[in-house]
Amino acid sequence: MAAASAGTSKGMYKNYVSREVNYLTKTVPRTSAGAISHRPPGETAQLWADNVYMVPPFLAYYGVTQKKTAYITAAYTQIKLYRDQLRDSDTGLWQHVALGDWQSTKLWSPGNGWVAAGIARVIATIQHSSYKSKYSTELASMGDWAEEILTAAFADVRSDGFLPNVFGASTSSTFSDGGASALLASAAYRLAVLGAIPMDGTLIKHAEKLRAVVEAGVGSDGWLSPVSDPLTFTEEGSESPEAEAFVLLMEAAWSDWKAAE
Repeated sequence: MAAASAGTSKGMYKNYVSREVNYLTKTVPRTSAGAISHRPPGETAQLWADNVYMVPPFLAYYGVTQKKTAYITAAYTQIKLYRDQLRDSDTGLWQHVALGDWQSTKLWSPGNGWVAAGIARVIATIQHSSYKSKYSTELASMGDWAEEILTAAFADVRSDGFLPNVFGASTSSTFSDGGASALLASAAYRLAVLGAIPMDGTLIKHAEKLRAVVEAGVGSDGWLSPVSDPLTFTEEGSESPEAEAFVLLMEAAWSDWKAAE
């Protein structure tokens, strides 16, 4: 079969993107407040912290590239709606899963990493667009929300230098999570470069310490340890492709931060 031309490929991907936009905005269930469910049609609307890394960045980028500000606004609104539902008022950290047929009120560290990193992606998309001034208030709010997460997360470092899999849990009821440590450190570097947090402030100093322990946790075989099991997410695992990706995100973010110093 002959290879598709560049024009054909462009049209094909444009069609896929349009279908995804329609799916998210017209098919996927929503909460009464308007939050797009993390679960598919046929299931009760349910909100997962992970969603902030997935849907809002997609909507923001689509809005910028297509010059449709309604989608940029939707990206911000979705983060706000998720925050309204998942944020723990005592700590500022986010719970993992709300609503639906079951919930997870634990302050799961990878989930908080998804949120902080997802917010950074939305901020970056808007900042590098012609709509930056139009969304100055929203950019400031999102920066504050991400900073709140990082501040609370970095205050819960374990004795081995890693962040726990569940924040606020007793030492015996959780375990160290190198993947979450890498993801949250990567978010700090990204947010610093974007101007949402100080380039050389307390949060970056914490990120530097986390980066050091994460790098030390990468074995000769290339696998990071300790990590959470990527399939169960509630138990400690031995090898996690997801955590490997977090390490790459951290190193790339650190490199950009270092270049911007």
